[in-house]
Parts: sequence; C-alpha cells; structure tokens
Amino acid sequence: MSTHIEGHPATVGFKVSRLARLVAVGAVLFAFCAAVGVTAYSAGQASRPTDAAVAAQRRAAAHLAVVEAVRAKGAADHLKRLRIVARHVAAQRAADQRLLAAAVLREQRAGDRRAALAFARGRGQRGISHRPASRARR
Repeated sequence: MSTHIEGHPATVGFKVSRLARLVAVGAVLFAFCAAVGVTAYSAGQASRPTDAAVAAQRRAAAHLAVVEAVRAKGAADHLKRLRIVARHVAAQRAADQRLLAAAVLREQRAGDRRAALAFARGRGQRGISHRPASRARR
C-alpha cells in the first residue's frame, strides 16, 4: 500500500505488512501452545486413576499378599506334617522290629524247651520203639 505524503510517494505497506505477519505468527504460536497445554492438561486429568480404581488396586494387592502368605504357610505345614509322619513311621518300624525280635526269641526258647523235653523223653524210654505195632506181627 502506498500513500503520498507531501507529494512524495511513500511505501508504508512494508512495515505494516511485516508487523502484521509478526503478530499473526505470534497469535498462531500462542494458539498452538495453548492447544498443546489444554490437551496435555486434559490428558493428565484423564490418565489419573480415580479413588475407586486406587482402592481396587489396593484390595487386589492385599488379596494377592494374603493368597501368597497362605500358600507359603500351607507349604511349610505340609513339610512339617511329612517330617512328623516320617518320625512316626520310624518309631513304628523300631517298635515292630523290637516285637519281632522278642517273638523270635520266645519262639527259639520254646523250640529249645520242646527239643529238651523230647530229648528227655527219648532218654527215659530207651527200649521202647516209637513205631506203632504192625498188625502183621500180632
């Protein structure tokens, strides 16, 4: 745009045009920054968990901790029961072996007594035959 000042043509359009471009670029940058800021703020607000979500996460974490603790306690109790059963089996085996040894000893002694009685009977009846009499000899 050109104007005539005092009869001389002057070009004022260059300065106005440059200022207008600077203002326009500044307004666009401001609008862009404002849009980015509003979007970031909205995204931040939307991504923040609600109180209900936080409470649900806490309940889930507490439940998981309880489940793991119960599982660990169950495994420890299982090992404890296995050790107790092993001790009882060993004690029962030892008791059975003692009973077996006592029964074997009793049976050996009884056998010895029977053998001694039979020997004594045999020595007392030297002339007597232990065979039954045959009918053919009669």
